[in-house]
Parts: sequence; structure tokens; C-alpha cells
Amino acid sequence: LDDSVFSGNLKIGFSGKPSIDGKLATAKLDLNNYLPKTDKQAENLSGSSFISNAFAATPSGWSNNKIDFTGLRLVNLNLALSIENLLYQATNLSNISSNIKLTEGNLSVDVPHVELYSGTAKLTATASANNAISLNIGADNVQIEPLLKDFAKFDRLAGITQINASVSGKGDSERAIISSLGGNGKILINDGAIRGIDIAKLVSNAKSIVTGTDTSSEKTNFSELGGTYTISQGIVKNNDLALKAPLLRVKGEGTVDLPNRYVNYRLLPNLVATLKGQGGEDKAGLEIPILVEGNFDKLKFSPDLKGAAQNAIKDPEKVKEAVKNVKETVKGVKGAIKDPEGIKNLLNGFR
Repeated sequence: LDDSVFSGNLKIGFSGKPSIDGKLATAKLDLNNYLPKTDKQAENLSGSSFISNAFAATPSGWSNNKIDFTGLRLVNLNLALSIENLLYQATNLSNISSNIKLTEGNLSVDVPHVELYSGTAKLTATASANNAISLNIGADNVQIEPLLKDFAKFDRLAGITQINASVSGKGDSERAIISSLGGNGKILINDGAIRGIDIAKLVSNAKSIVTGTDTSSEKTNFSELGGTYTISQGIVKNNDLALKAPLLRVKGEGTVDLPNRYVNYRLLPNLVATLKGQGGEDKAGLEIPILVEGNFDKLKFSPDLKGAAQNAIKDPEKVKEAVKNVKETVKGVKGAIKDPEGIKNLLNGFR
């Protein structure tokens, strides 16, 4: 099949609807052979070519090219398929063992083992002739940065990841399916980084808090980042994000609008008096909320000055105690806020 060679056993029946049963293996399957090279080529494809149309995403977002799953009704299938290397665009999945069943237009794929992005995963997926899909996945030790680059066009997060996710959707295009997604999941990232902001530097530097700085070339390293999420109509919602890093703890909540590729999130960093990323004593620290907003390609990070000022006004003693706890370990805070007068000046800047 093109540049792939399959070996194994097949039994094909032609009585009534065609049926295929068997077991096949191949060293390589390159799906790029079946993807359109340009948007113009994609528009000229037959409506029944749902494999090609399904993944013809434009550089700026999700594809509106029509997907037609009615071809799933043409045959019944029961196949065990092993693939050493599966190529899709820049993605290379290795050592895939799968069981594929197709009955009366309902497809189910069970993959108990696949190697991807330096980790392993198991998944089950379904698709039907009425354009409904679902996916359940559990992944361990996966590099999150290349995964997000390939599948969400997002490059701001890196680390070693454990993922559990269950999602489903329905639609006649990639954009329609993304806009209908629902589900839930959990994610934990170790030894990673958030690119585009140095949270500890931002909240420990009074000048940057008041005036704002360009953080596009900076990053926040962390030892642990995790939380749970739900998805409804393509909107991912999280309210229990927790990040642990030396001198820093961060809580967060907000939404990610997948159809519009837009982030609306609020982080609550807490500078703490410990250099331990995990397991350190989290004494009361200095809290400066940070807003994360914007398109996936143009995320903006800015201090929530109004929220910080309101918190300080409500409990000024907590701010004094926070400074006392962190000033010996965070030089930026020690130099900028040494005494109550410094706190007063900082609040003047907030106003």
C-alpha cells in the first residue's frame, strides 16, 4: 500500500455487506500520503475522502473542510493491526498494537500500547457514520511540549506529563468537532517550564509590577504542575491548578476556549520562604495575582493590580508578614519592600 508493506492473514467475505477479518503488521504507515498538501487541494477532494479532509487544518486555526464519515457503512471489519512506526505530519508514533472493529457504521479502536513523545499511552476511540467521535486516553512520561505543538499549535508549556482524559464530540468539520467537545480529565507535569513569563521575577520586582515588562523571552521553571479539568462545548475549565517551584507556589483557575484558541486565566502566585520545589514548608508569602489572556499565538501576562490592592487593603498585616517571610530568600522583594513604608509605596503604585 504505497510505501507500506503489510504481512499477516485476512479473510474477506462478499456475502451481503463485505466483511474483513484478520491480523496484519507493518514496519511503517505514513498517513501524510493521504493528507492534502494545500487548502486548494483539500477543497478539490471528494466529500467521501474523510481521512484527508479531517486533518487539513489551516495555519491560523481549525479546518472548516467537510468531513464525511458515511464511508464507515461500506464494510464490516475485525482487524488486529501492529505498526512499528506511524507518521502523521511531524508526529511519529511507535510500536502500536491495536484492535479495530467496524460494525454497521460504528468504528471502535483499542490501542493497549503506543509509544509517543518519549512516553507511552493506551487509548480507546470510537467514530460513527453520523460524525460522532470519542476518545479515552491514559499517558505516562510524555513530553508535553511537542504534543501541544502538533495537536493544539501551542508552544508555551514543557515538561514530563501524566495525562488522563475522556472527550467526545460531533460535527462535519474539524472546527465543528472541536466546538462540540465535552469531557473531563486530569494532568500532572513534572520538571517543566512555562514559556513567556518568569512569575517569581514578576511578583518579586516592585518596578515591574507597577510599570509592566516585556516577558516574551522569559520562563518559569517548576518541579510540579497539575490539576483537573472539564470540557463543555469546546471550553476547557479548570479551578484547581497547583504549581510548585523553588521560592514559588501558584494556584490558578480559568478557561481555555479551544474553538477560538483563546486563554482566559488567573494565576495566584505565592512567594514562599523555601528553595524546595516540593515538600518545603509553605509559610505565608507575597501574593500578586496575574492575568493570562490572549490567543494561543499571542498570550499576554499582566499583574492583576486591582486584585492585589484589594487583598492588601483587606489584610495589610498579612502583607507585612508575607514580606517578612520572603525577604531573606527573594532578593527582589528584599530590595524593593524592606519596611511598611515600602508597602505603602507599592500600594500607591497599584492605585
